[in-house]
Amino acid sequence: EVSIIDGYAFYGQTHLKYIQFNSKLTTINEYAFNGMTQLRTITLPSTITKINKEAFTTCISLKYVIMKDRTTDITIEADSKVFDENSELKIYTVKDYPSDKTICGMTPERVIMEYGKDTETIEWIYKTDKTLFIYGIGKMKEYSETETKTWNTKKEDCEHIEIDENIETITKQSFKDFIKVQDIRIPTTVNTIGEYILRGCVALGQITVTNGNGNYSSDANGVLYHTNSKTLLQYPLGKQTITEYSIPSGVEIIERYAFEKEQH
Repeated sequence: EVSIIDGYAFYGQTHLKYIQFNSKLTTINEYAFNGMTQLRTITLPSTITKINKEAFTTCISLKYVIMKDRTTDITIEADSKVFDENSELKIYTVKDYPSDKTICGMTPERVIMEYGKDTETIEWIYKTDKTLFIYGIGKMKEYSETETKTWNTKKEDCEHIEIDENIETITKQSFKDFIKVQDIRIPTTVNTIGEYILRGCVALGQITVTNGNGNYSSDANGVLYHTNSKTLLQYPLGKQTITEYSIPSGVEIIERYAFEKEQH
């Protein structure tokens, strides 16, 4: 397995959006990923001990650097930087990461309580603010009736669900019976949503689909629609700010369980 990524190895590559490094990687050399304009999320293993200058600079789309089990800083060259100074860039590390230490010269958010994997290309972390953050690329795993999604251990505690860009498919009943979840954010890249993904989410008050999604949308009341088929997929069952709701003209189908257990 790869232990060193040499300088300029992926320099200027403009198609990759997500990178997951193996557990043997120790060194990333200068400008290795510099100029990767589509790169959004990277996961760095605890085995990394050194990152050389400007390894990830001019990665203008980079938003998340995730370090799931890191307890020590990473060595960088003096008077150099690894990442651009970007107000939107977030470095997530474990909640017990030493408060007096930075990572690559930047202050991390010490938020990771638990983490897991859904597929080879989709992972998740559970944060201290009770957010389930799912990231990676591609399609979530299809689970059989006898299987349990790896994040289901959080179904009675989770309050927020955030799905990162580059996830394309949310599979059937992905968040069924997440009884305390209050809101969920669905990105522009999701083009397929399986059946009943939010069934039984009785505290859900807001579903937000990011502007620009060509297949799904949400309205001002947080109601989820499949735009192309004119289907109302899910009403937020915990919505307490309105007591009546008018189905918009043009809607032809109301999905099964869309209003199940709605009490307001």
